[in-house]
Amino acid sequence: VVITVIVASCAFVMDPSSPLVPPPQVSEDGTFDYAKVQEQQLMEERIKGIMDSCAFRSVAATIGGFAFGAMFGTFMASMNIGMPMEVPGMQPLPGQKSFAERRDMTMKDTFKDMSKEMGSRALSSGKNFALVGAIFAGVECVIESHRAKHDIYNTITAGCLTGGVLGVRSGPAGGIFGCLGFAAFSGFIDTYFGLT
Repeated sequence: VVITVIVASCAFVMDPSSPLVPPPQVSEDGTFDYAKVQEQQLMEERIKGIMDSCAFRSVAATIGGFAFGAMFGTFMASMNIGMPMEVPGMQPLPGQKSFAERRDMTMKDTFKDMSKEMGSRALSSGKNFALVGAIFAGVECVIESHRAKHDIYNTITAGCLTGGVLGVRSGPAGGIFGCLGFAAFSGFIDTYFGLT
């Protein structure tokens, strides 16, 4: 069934009467129209230029990072929604219900509480991943444009700067460890998947 769908899709796309296939560049008198071809090539180059720009790559990484982070946050929140254990002398975190309050909740209240927790985790994680994606993609693109090369050193440098910027909020040592950790991880991913 899957093979039949693939073959039918390919036949539809390759069919000259298909709306997905651009019309041939022939003028009204039956000759090849070079002006239309040049116009189409110019439009393709403009679109490629926009998609290769640092601004577009940063925005795309931000949106993708937010989407991935939101899914990750939702998943992690779903793994952490069990009833808390009562520990003598331990106070609940701000905004968190105590053990006694949770024990007396109805199923509807529990579902609302879980949904609220998952939403806040998804938003928080999404913002963090969006920030990482924006910084990393922007820095890597600027370095790549400056060096006019696409190699692993761009990735490692971008990883180091991203980790350093994110880690410096917890002090200079955090910035150094963030730089080293992100650089190592970025280099590993780039080498393992052969992205350069």
